[in-house]
Amino acid sequence: MLERDELLRQLLTALSARPEINAVYAFGGQVAGAVDLYSDIDLVICSDRPETTRCYYAHIFSTISPIRAQLVLVNKSDIYAAMCLLCDVAPYQKIDFSIVANIETQTHFGPFQVLYKNQKELEPAGPMNILPIENDLQNQLNDLLFSIPRFTKYLFRGDLCQYQRWQGVLNRALALLYEKHFAAQPPKLNSHQHQELYAVLPSVEKNKIAAIMPINGSLNLPDSFLKSIDLVVDLYREKATACDKIIDEDFVGYMQSFLADETRRFSQSI
Repeated sequence: MLERDELLRQLLTALSARPEINAVYAFGGQVAGAVDLYSDIDLVICSDRPETTRCYYAHIFSTISPIRAQLVLVNKSDIYAAMCLLCDVAPYQKIDFSIVANIETQTHFGPFQVLYKNQKELEPAGPMNILPIENDLQNQLNDLLFSIPRFTKYLFRGDLCQYQRWQGVLNRALALLYEKHFAAQPPKLNSHQHQELYAVLPSVEKNKIAAIMPINGSLNLPDSFLKSIDLVVDLYREKATACDKIIDEDFVGYMQSFLADETRRFSQSI
């Protein structure tokens, strides 16, 4: 497996070889000097030809290692942002990147560290094409699967953000259940919708929710998160079947196994 420093070195070598890429910046933990075993790689890639870079980034990354999965985060004419997990790196070392024409448009992510800069004179850049991903079922599922290493790293760090990640997956599970039974898609259920949902849930699904949120209030957060992920995956499988879609079962299985291993490792460490 590639270590984080080696992955970053190879990324910079590959990105700097592209003639349209004029700068690469780091942000987040690397700039703050807070890099550890669980740190991912946060990059802003500045390009004279953002659309060209967007079309080629998968090939660029693949020269280092095959791509296991991707998650598109922002898909606009002036910025493309995504997360990418390579086969030869741990899930913690995902690549979180954006492609833009100018770093000035990303000041809210600063401060930045310059990792590469080409001093050539910049040329005007055209807009990027907007990809049709809004209703992409796999991208929706990947959003949940990419949350797994974010949750487990907070477990090991003792960071309270673990509760935020747990709540996000639980909210998604409840929203998917509501959609299944009422053909509606609330991003987050209100109290009335919670009551509506519980009134129609069959016993099997009620038992799954009870295992995630025990009535006695005794919450085992890692176990609850794992059960929430399992429920969400099952609901996406049902949705994919109903919509005649195919989901990436290899990636699903990989991330579920990773979560099971990491929660087991965490329980043994305390």
